[in-house]
Amino acid sequence: MRSLSLRVKIVGTMVILTLALGIAGTLKARADLLEIGRADLERRGYTVAWTLGVEHADLLLTNDIFTLYEHANGALLSNPDIRYIVIFDQAGAVSMSSFTTGLPRGLREANVPGASQRYQVRRLETDEGAIYDIALPILAGQAGVVRVGLLEAPLYGAANRRTLELLALFGGIMLVAVAVAYGIGSLLTRPLAQLVEATQAVARGEVDRKAPVLGRDEVGEVAMAFNAMTDALALVAREREEANLQLRHLLEKVITAQEDERKRVARELHDEFAQTLTALAMELEAAAHRIPPELGAAKEAVHRTHQRAMQAVEEVRRLILDLRPVVLDDHGLVSAVRWYAERSLEPLGIATTVRTSGLKRRLGVRTEAAVFRIVQEALNNIARHSGGTVAEVRLDRHNGWLEVAVEDNGRGFAPDAVMTSPAGADGLGLLGMRERAALLGGEFSLRAAPGRGTKIRLRIPLDGSGAPTAAAEG
Repeated sequence: MRSLSLRVKIVGTMVILTLALGIAGTLKARADLLEIGRADLERRGYTVAWTLGVEHADLLLTNDIFTLYEHANGALLSNPDIRYIVIFDQAGAVSMSSFTTGLPRGLREANVPGASQRYQVRRLETDEGAIYDIALPILAGQAGVVRVGLLEAPLYGAANRRTLELLALFGGIMLVAVAVAYGIGSLLTRPLAQLVEATQAVARGEVDRKAPVLGRDEVGEVAMAFNAMTDALALVAREREEANLQLRHLLEKVITAQEDERKRVARELHDEFAQTLTALAMELEAAAHRIPPELGAAKEAVHRTHQRAMQAVEEVRRLILDLRPVVLDDHGLVSAVRWYAERSLEPLGIATTVRTSGLKRRLGVRTEAAVFRIVQEALNNIARHSGGTVAEVRLDRHNGWLEVAVEDNGRGFAPDAVMTSPAGADGLGLLGMRERAALLGGEFSLRAAPGRGTKIRLRIPLDGSGAPTAAAEG
């Protein structure tokens, strides 16, 4: 799963921080508004009660109820949230009430202040909602009690409206914060994104890629350090390429010299040693014919020596063919591979098939020699190590490529174990095949496992004449 980008993290952090601060601020503002509103309710209720019970106490004492009603109605009109005003006399009877249908049950007993109290506030739960009930004793309770009830719902309504306004303001602030965070994130992450792009380019092999240095801050210092690293990598890559090129040229010279030496040794074996052995065998045969019958033991000894000489001649001829098969020079790669497969595998009981396509024309001399040596090494490995019963060689030329595959059904092996074996002979053979393929600009692959046989594949790019391409020639 892909992780979030740094820009998204910055924007997300700003959004979460702004959201947290906004919600916390809104909740605190709402709580403050409610607290201030409750204090205002209590203050206004007390003011109304004090006006009726203290400022106009003379009206109660003179029993001027009509004027009290006028003052009470004025208070109700100027304070819409006042639910009721009730004045009780010292005996608890109702002297004046704003209720038109009678005093609600339980209201009288709901808030009874002490004679020594200035006033008392109770929060009453009613069908209309919570009501703040302020009870103010008149003349220390000797003239009765004024009760003023203020509905709490308008307070919450005002608080809710202010909360929504704050939320709307907070939403606008959050949009601005997101835009600012996006801008800051882009400003911070753009050089990092360019640095990541340069890093990916270097990972793809573009070691000369540079990261833009946009400032002298920490990111700029990282970019400069990155560029210094790519300069060092480019220098190492150039040195390695030069070393590889020199190694390839050296290896090519070694392989060419090896082929030339094979030719020379084969020619000398044929021109000198083989001919001398053949002459010796002929002389031994002639000597055997000249020995009288009565010297049967001597004649038999000379005959055995003649046979050994002929065996030596055959062995020398085999060595000559292994060093440089004449069929490769005279008839080409396909005939040489068929001849060598029949000669090396079929005597061992390994059924061998050679399949070809697109090879009606000869390939370049260098290509044919290198491919033949690779196939020869693969067939020798099958003969010496596979223990299989079936082998197949495929040679295909199409779309400018020569593709070679050598496969058997033998016991297989673990390639890593062979390549790291202390003996190393088989590993060197595989390494030689790989190096010959590399000199032709080709691709060499080996697939093997214990009990599953072995398959070697080779792909070589060719030009129109059948020689390796210019890129392969290097």
